[in-house]
Amino acid sequence: MTPSLGNLLDGIHPHVLQLNVRWAQYRILFTVSDARMRTLSGTANGFFRLLHDTFRDDAFVTLSRLTDKSHTLAQTNLSLQTLVEALEALAPPASNKQARDTLNMLLTKVSAIRAWRNKWLDHIDQATALAKTPLPSAAVVRGDFDHAIELVNSVMAAVGAHLGRAPFDYENVLVLGDANSLLQALAAP
Repeated sequence: MTPSLGNLLDGIHPHVLQLNVRWAQYRILFTVSDARMRTLSGTANGFFRLLHDTFRDDAFVTLSRLTDKSHTLAQTNLSLQTLVEALEALAPPASNKQARDTLNMLLTKVSAIRAWRNKWLDHIDQATALAKTPLPSAAVVRGDFDHAIELVNSVMAAVGAHLGRAPFDYENVLVLGDANSLLQALAAP
């Protein structure tokens, strides 16, 4: 039985929420100021470098999964492509154009991230791993990643609007005991 559009939207929602929350924590820790970076590096440089890379890689993998094709071999993926294809199967072209156009912009925006994920994070591409110059970190600027997340949220809102749902405010989710709590503890005398 094919899941309904609402079921697909509900199924992908926790993954989009997780991406937004984790990326927000990354931004709090690593992108607010040079002074903050000096504090973190001076406190536990190795730990915070590991945390930085883990958050970044997790965000890359999650964003890549969200933008996977709807099918891989015989496997059906729950992705934004699956969601938009389900919308297109139900709605007239004019009403699903925003979702498709936004998804297409997103797919363009995340191409470098997806290449990094496919060659380095989810698979260890032999040629890449053994190259004299291994694959450099994905050429992604934080602003580009922020824009990609905005596009993800816009696709979710467009599909939700078709179902008569108000957009979920992914950007303002409160997390108790978040990165700000850690920073306050580090700053305390």
